[in-house]
Amino acid sequence: MTPIVIGTIKKPHGVKGSVRIKSETDFVEERFKEGTTLYLRCKDTLEEVTLETVGNGTESIVIKFEGVDTYEAADRLRNCTLEIDSDDRPALEEDAFYYDELIGYEVHYDGLAIGTVKEVLDMPQGAMLRIKRQNEKDLLVPFMKHFIKAIDEFKHSMTLNDIEGLL
Repeated sequence: MTPIVIGTIKKPHGVKGSVRIKSETDFVEERFKEGTTLYLRCKDTLEEVTLETVGNGTESIVIKFEGVDTYEAADRLRNCTLEIDSDDRPALEEDAFYYDELIGYEVHYDGLAIGTVKEVLDMPQGAMLRIKRQNEKDLLVPFMKHFIKAIDEFKHSMTLNDIEGLL
């Protein structure tokens, strides 16, 4: 199993075992449905949990797990993560990518390998690729068609457009 974090438990909500979570998925309605089984990771433990109820709070999602029925039990879940197996993710449309799959891609510019994708940052203005370069500072490049010439999923590489001043 390759785990993918889809949410983080923030704090208890009420006294009957519900918790508030911060969603970390673009597929909220698909992931957080009553009866869905997810993986709960608390420190070094991983266990399956089933969502008993799901509701929306003002700034977060409120869920209750089967078997968690008190404030104290819910409070012990604070900062635990909710995860799925990466194989359970839906297929994306063409030219769409899961950010974690881009990590490690070799990046080319002007015919030369310049580094690898270290992380993808989700910024208010859009996704940014952090490219780790050898003996130089990391490079931030917007993850937009204007900057990306091609992505080869089989070779795990991408080519940046030749834009003056990009490097």
